[in-house]
Amino acid sequence: MGKKPLYYTVTAQQTCFRVRTEVALQHPKLGVDVNLEALDAYFTLGYVPDPLNQFRDVHKLPPGHYLVLKTVR
Repeated sequence: MGKKPLYYTVTAQQTCFRVRTEVALQHPKLGVDVNLEALDAYFTLGYVPDPLNQFRDVHKLPPGHYLVLKTVR
């Protein structure tokens, strides 16, 4: 529980959680790309609206929600 949003990325090999999207750039195995839709929204609106963020394949857990991960074996 906290005030900061929870960001996550799910790949075939792992799931990565973080409270700042910039942390994704520091992970050696996560290839993150700029989200061009979010970039367009930023230049058009002056901010990035939810649920978009600056990186593609990085998702934000909305306030009041929880995430359930199921593993497939």
